[in-house]
Amino acid sequence: EIEKIIEVNEEVDNMVYAMEIALREKMKEMELKGKLEGKLEGKLEGKLEGKLEVAKNMLNAGMDMEQISIFTEISVKELQSLLQNLR
Repeated sequence: EIEKIIEVNEEVDNMVYAMEIALREKMKEMELKGKLEGKLEGKLEGKLEGKLEVAKNMLNAGMDMEQISIFTEISVKELQSLLQNLR
């Protein structure tokens, strides 16, 4: 009876240990994913800011929204909204 209890305890310990390892690996994976998402978001925001600056300059130079939309690859509707928020 005691041997069975010891065996069960060892199995439980092994299971707990395996779960701890799996949790640590998952946490590392999630941390890396978060860092990558943050970098990507930062790059996208920077790219959008650059495009908006160009759009603003183009607008100030007298170009119409359709042309600006073509060059910046941002829809006219989105351009209008974004540029209005800058003012």
